[in-house]
Amino acid sequence: YTLCTVNIYRKAQRPGSIMIRSGLSRGVSLVPAFSSARSPALVLGAASISSRAHIARRRREAQGYAPSVDAADQDFITFPNEYLGNQYDVNWTLNAYKVIPRKYAFRNLSVKGLVQHADGKTSPKKGLIMSTDAQNEKFVVHYAESAPGQAQSSPSTPPNPAASPSPSSSSSSSSSSHHIITTEQYRGLLKEVKTHLSDVDAVFMHDGAIGSHRAAEAKVRAITDSPATALYMRHMFPKVALGDINDFKHDLTAYIAPSLKLASPEAHGLKSGAFSLVDSSRGIVVVAGTSNPAAITQALVAAATPRFFKDKAGLFLHADAVGGFGSGKPLLVFSPPEEPFLSTQAAEVTGASHVAWTKDGIYRVFDGVSRSSAAPHDVAKQLGDLVEMMDAAGKTARVTTPLSGVAAHGSEHPQAIVFLTSDESVPMGVTRLNPDQVHLPFLARYSGPSTLHVNDLVPKFKELVAASGAQVYIINTRNLKGDVSPILKSIRDQTVKSEPLAAKLEKSLGDLGRKAFPALA
Repeated sequence: YTLCTVNIYRKAQRPGSIMIRSGLSRGVSLVPAFSSARSPALVLGAASISSRAHIARRRREAQGYAPSVDAADQDFITFPNEYLGNQYDVNWTLNAYKVIPRKYAFRNLSVKGLVQHADGKTSPKKGLIMSTDAQNEKFVVHYAESAPGQAQSSPSTPPNPAASPSPSSSSSSSSSSHHIITTEQYRGLLKEVKTHLSDVDAVFMHDGAIGSHRAAEAKVRAITDSPATALYMRHMFPKVALGDINDFKHDLTAYIAPSLKLASPEAHGLKSGAFSLVDSSRGIVVVAGTSNPAAITQALVAAATPRFFKDKAGLFLHADAVGGFGSGKPLLVFSPPEEPFLSTQAAEVTGASHVAWTKDGIYRVFDGVSRSSAAPHDVAKQLGDLVEMMDAAGKTARVTTPLSGVAAHGSEHPQAIVFLTSDESVPMGVTRLNPDQVHLPFLARYSGPSTLHVNDLVPKFKELVAASGAQVYIINTRNLKGDVSPILKSIRDQTVKSEPLAAKLEKSLGDLGRKAFPALA
């Protein structure tokens, strides 16, 4: 070994780390370095030139100043050199997913850190205000489902102790139609997304869950290139015990790349560059080309639905819970996608967007709420509230924030189930359904995942309704100006005035259900 000078800077570096500088004027020497807390490591020493400036720089560094030169030009290297954004366990874990961090990689970064990394501006109360491209709001959900009689190989993915891979083929779904894509196209999409995540400056990993209770929980590991998306997930996903990164057993793996622009979507069997891909058999979700958070929640719920139905005999429902969760029985409110119930902001929402329903009761799927607002300038109430401006004029925004004031994660069976509609074929006021009719509006307006066969979906829904004893109503909102709170209150108080379902409307709803689900037995 060549003669070296050992410099220990206890203030500039973590205690016990050793920086080794070569004493030669030229050349490179390979020198063993020893730390009191670590095994011997080889540290590369490079040449240094003695000068007054050099001596002054060394003194500044010894006082706690960081080197001002690039790492490639440094004449010493410190190991280990971990800091927030450069943690070795996070980097190695991402490598296992074939996502190679280019610069920085974070795991469950704090709200403050995510706001600092995002490109938007902050409101007076430190909410994050982002601009959203309306074109990116539209997306197509593609389903990768197991196909009977087909034994095709699956794209490679790191071993997941909680999710067993199975042979699958890839198919897509837009509303009720399906479009088949080949396994090679499926592999190509995964490769495109992972390559894109490897090319960005910062990658954000978030470990969480969907389902706020163990009875309805599916753990999720999500990897994204967007700090705003990571902030959305931090608000929405129920928290889990993190522990060691290698011991996190998860059911779903999500790759989310809002900034990805596919050069040729058609080459991958897609009709648009904004898409989400769901492989429920292997627990893989891909969302790319869209900033719409609904793409994330819908894809994750779709991927988790078959396992939840099989293991827990329950359903994930695209509905809002009102009341309950520690204060009596809740109402389940179904609303059409074009007129989301939450846009009214007029009721006590205890479970937003999705709920899980089993024989034991109702559970929240997400711990946050994302709603539209017509007065976006003052909607951010706390640090990290995500405000997405939906139009150039700044008159409409989508606000995502943690759901506050609801401590319980589960609730009793619902007191009533309410379907909202503004359809002209539905009589004004409140219509009451009998037990044999409860599935009709459910199928006619169903906007949940297509990963569960309708012949499993309908009997389970009717079974849960019958076991709960819940009343089922249809409310026409055309003359209510969006505020249904008084009617919901009268349903909870059991003072609502309703009419039975007319035979003509029953036939109309049945036709809509059979149109949406041709396989309906």
